[in-house]
Formats: sequence, C-alpha cells, structure tokens
Amino acid sequence: MLFKDQNNICLNLTKDVLKHCSNPDNALRPKACAIFYLLLDQNYKITGDYEKMAVVSSVALSELLGKNVIADSRVLSNSLDSVRDYALEKLKKEGGGEKQAEALTRTLKKNSALLQYNQTISEVSSIDPELTTDLYEKISNAYLEAPDTRVQWIENMASYHISHKNYVEAALCKIHHAELIREYLQTYSPSAQDKNLPISTSHFASISPSVGKEPPLFPNLTESDTGDDDEISSRFQLASWSVMGLVELLVAAGKWLREATCYESALEVYSILEIIFKYTNNYTELLKILDVYRECVSTLLQEPARLIPKYFRVSYFGKKCGDLNKRGFIYRVGPGMSLHAFTAAIKGTFKGQVKGDSDFVIMPNKAVEDEGLDPEKIHLQIGGITVYHHTDAPTSSEFVQNHFCDQFLFEMSHQKTQKKKLIYTVERPFPYVKTRLEIVKMDEMILSPIEAAIENVNDRVKAIRTELSAAAPRMNTIQQILQGSVVPMVNEGPLKICADFLAPEVIDQFDPTHVAT
Repeated sequence: MLFKDQNNICLNLTKDVLKHCSNPDNALRPKACAIFYLLLDQNYKITGDYEKMAVVSSVALSELLGKNVIADSRVLSNSLDSVRDYALEKLKKEGGGEKQAEALTRTLKKNSALLQYNQTISEVSSIDPELTTDLYEKISNAYLEAPDTRVQWIENMASYHISHKNYVEAALCKIHHAELIREYLQTYSPSAQDKNLPISTSHFASISPSVGKEPPLFPNLTESDTGDDDEISSRFQLASWSVMGLVELLVAAGKWLREATCYESALEVYSILEIIFKYTNNYTELLKILDVYRECVSTLLQEPARLIPKYFRVSYFGKKCGDLNKRGFIYRVGPGMSLHAFTAAIKGTFKGQVKGDSDFVIMPNKAVEDEGLDPEKIHLQIGGITVYHHTDAPTSSEFVQNHFCDQFLFEMSHQKTQKKKLIYTVERPFPYVKTRLEIVKMDEMILSPIEAAIENVNDRVKAIRTELSAAAPRMNTIQQILQGSVVPMVNEGPLKICADFLAPEVIDQFDPTHVAT
C-alpha cells in the first residue's frame, strides 16, 4: 500500500519524518534519519526502484519549505547527507549494484537541490515579493517532468500570495493547477469516465487566458515514451490527481475570487463545478454550488464596491540592478497603494545593496543613455499608468475595464501643445499568477493639439455615461465629474477648446472629421 497505490499515506509519513530530520535535537534526529532510510530501503525491495520515495520526498519537502516548517535547512541537508553516506556504505558492504547506488544518489540529490532553492527564497521573501514569486514559478517549471513536485510549488505560490492578501493571484494559481489535473484526467487517467469529463482548457481560459500558454504535462514527451503507461503513471503519486482533487481546487479558487471582489470570474468557476457535478451525478454538491452561484449573482446585482487595482511601471538602469538592468515591468498593486509608498517598496527590494536613499536616482520618463549613468547608483523610472483599451467603445463594468489587461498607457505633454502616449505591452494579461510582468513591447503615439482636446472631451463624456448607467448612480461622483469637466483644475475647459478650434476664423484650418458638428 505504501509504495504501490496512489494515495497520500506515504507522503504524509515522509513529511513527518523529514520534519524531524531537521530537528536540532540530537536524540530525535538520528531516529528520524533511520526511518527515512528504512522507507527508501523498503521502496527498493518492494518495487525494485526508488520512484515512489523520489516523488513523495520531493513533494513532502516542497510542502514543508513552502509552509516554512524547516527552521534550519542546513540541519536537514546534513541529515540527508548522513542517510546517503550510510546507505551507500551499506550497499557497498552487501554487494549492491552500481545502478541501485546511482538511483539512490539521484533521489537524494533532488532533495538537496530543493534545499538550495529554498535558501535563495529565504534571502528575498521578506523584501522582494515579486522576485519570490518569480522563483516559485522558476522552481515549478524546473519540474515539468515531475508533475507532483511541479504542482506543489504552484500551491506554495498560492499560499505565499494569500499571506500577502493577493487573492486574485492565489485563485489563479489554483486555476492553473486545476488545468493540469484536467489534462491528467483526460489524457493519462486509466478511468474511462475521467477521460470523458466534459470540460476543456477553454473553460479555464475564461478565468485566466494565460492557462493555454503554460507548459502542459510532459512537454518533452516523445512518441516513443507515450507507450510506456506504467512509467508515466508512476509520476502521478498524489491522490489529488482525481476529480475530487479538481473540485477542491475550484472551490478554493471561487472562494479567493470572491474575496477579491472578482464575482464574474467566480461565476465561471462555479459553472465548471456545475458541469462536473452533473457529469458525476453528485446532486447534493450540485445543489450547494447552485446556492453559492445564486448568492454570487445577488451580490453582483447590488453593484458592490470593487477592489480596483492600480498599476505602476518600473524600469531599471545601472550595473547595480543586476539582472534587472535595462528591463521594464508593470506591477499590479492594491487600490490603496500610493506612488510614494510604491517607490519606497521598490527601493526596499535593494536592501543590503545600498547604503541609503542617496544611492537611488529617480529618472524622468525619457530615453536613457548608458554613458550618463553613475555606476555606483541604482537608476529607476517609476510612474503610474492606466489600462489601455483598443477602442473607444464603453465597457460594461469596472470588472471588464480591469480584467484581462495586457496593454497599459502612460501620457505626457509633448512640445507644449501636443500629447505623447506610450503604450506598454506585457508578456501575459493581468491578473496572472504573479503581480509583476515584464514589458515586451512599447508603442508611441503623438496627438496633435486638436486630437488631444477631442480625447479629453471623449474621456469626460465616457466617465459621465458610465456613472449615469449604473443601477444606483452616486451623486457625489457625478458632481465631481461634472465639476472637473466644466471647471478643470489643470487643463483649460470646454470654452477654451471652442475658442481655439471652433471659432469661425480658425475652424477651416482643421480636418473636417475633427470639427464636424
């Protein structure tokens, strides 16, 4: 049962044993090491390999590291070295084969690699959340051929997001994990019922468009490998590779999406659960999920307050920025984050590399020449940006305006009377499993004075229409929009626009499409 069946018994036992292998108590730790050795030894005697323990020890260790249960990874590393040395010495005395020794060394080496990853994470997790999630993603993708370990690091990332109240990102980690389970059920599961489960990638893409762009299970699998069903099935040791595991992930995703006020996405999750419960004839759970669905719709009809994110662009310059040098990113942050607080947070990620605030240079938003940079300072461009929409068509809700966004706009004056628009495109749409995405493209647009004026008027009209179309228009908001439109504090108002562009003596100077009545 421990080494042949697909269950979590061996995983839970290994998890407890490894936890005690990291215990500084010199009386307890050797006993835990002895039990871990016995598990390895019995695995080989029963199955002729270490595959089960290789998988469950990696997953168990990944979970312990993700939950910060291992206080001192050096103690655990020494324990694993002791187990390896003892096992190899015993094999040598008993005349064990060279292949067995290599397999044992390979199994324990994977655990040592995870400890090294964790050491890197522990150095940055408290000061650089974005780099931490980058590392989680990197580790997960390093185990594309070991799906149990891969999904455990996705779960670790979800837990990290929850601890930082990044509920949307946590939910999307669950969705990406769920998509991998769907792929397993329909491609590798021995059950015919699982293979016919009536859901597809498109169902999950309605919640996270990036799902279809992520690496599938076994992206490097060749045609010659597909015939070895036993070898492939041995890589799926966790009980969570099941319809029940899929349901648990979707329920968790729905919970965190509602916590983030993303009710529309939560409804998509509950629609998938409805399909699953109908297919499995689980009408008790179907009734429960329909109640949750109705509750979610009722909340939407009340037009609840939304947690609308803010976006900032950061570009890094200078040798002291390391791998970030000459790279730009878009950051998705909470609605209460100010530019001042965000700038302080970015500076904080360089803790230990700088002496003080004087080591930073905040630069204007223009082209940067390497020759003019002080090599002893960190140069940053930081600015607030807005979501860029391709058309002027009014969007249906705040949710639509701030969901599935991969382009962002920064505006600035240009030659006094013109406007420059910089449009940044990122590698994936927000929201994503990470709160920072790299800029992969930048487009520039220059608006003439009349085009800039037309855009300002259109923006005001759009804002007024959006507020008036709400089920319960907010009078204070409408008053602020109208006051800002008629008596603006920064740009000159509609009377000045009419005088400059619509006066009889100047109107013929402009493109008829710009001044049509």
